[in-house]
Amino acid sequence: MSTHDYQTEIEDLRDMSEMFKHVMSTRVAPLSSPLLNMLVSRVVRAIDEGMPIFESECSRRMPAMSTAEDQGSDGTLLHALELDLNREENTVLRWLLIAFWVVPCNFDGISANVEALVADPDQLTWLVAGALWVQAASGQPTEHQLRAALARVRARHSGFDVQLAAVLAGPPSAAREAAEITERLLAEPSATLPTHVVWRVD
Repeated sequence: MSTHDYQTEIEDLRDMSEMFKHVMSTRVAPLSSPLLNMLVSRVVRAIDEGMPIFESECSRRMPAMSTAEDQGSDGTLLHALELDLNREENTVLRWLLIAFWVVPCNFDGISANVEALVADPDQLTWLVAGALWVQAASGQPTEHQLRAALARVRARHSGFDVQLAAVLAGPPSAAREAAEITERLLAEPSATLPTHVVWRVD
């Protein structure tokens, strides 16, 4: 991939992100779930905070990335960013990567990166919200993928069930909504996600 190609990739990511922000900011009706509204706000913030850092890092790294491509890398900026985050976590850039997967409704990408951030059941909110978003915005069911992701998180965190119970006992909130969905999906193999509307504008 040439320097020109890298610049084109940055421009494409920037345009995609700005289009998402524009569509969300010009909606007339609010999204039908607090979880979805919270996710959209977080994604917009991730784009605003992360894009300047991402572009600066890409400009600095382009010569080295061209060499890495010659050595067998897939040569994409997003792949390079993922590799960097696997070596050294950066929450701002991790959230930018999540945003890049939220916009095209790719739950596998959302899940892989949110799971890297999950330290307790409160943060499962983002995982559940991502699944709701993809299902509502694209029409593709995500409960099986979400159930598998939740099971992985549960297996990694010994206090998962105790902490989940504490969230469920708390006041109404987006976190409790996510916890209720989590509990249902893990307890009932046939459970599905709630239906929400994303693109209605009246």
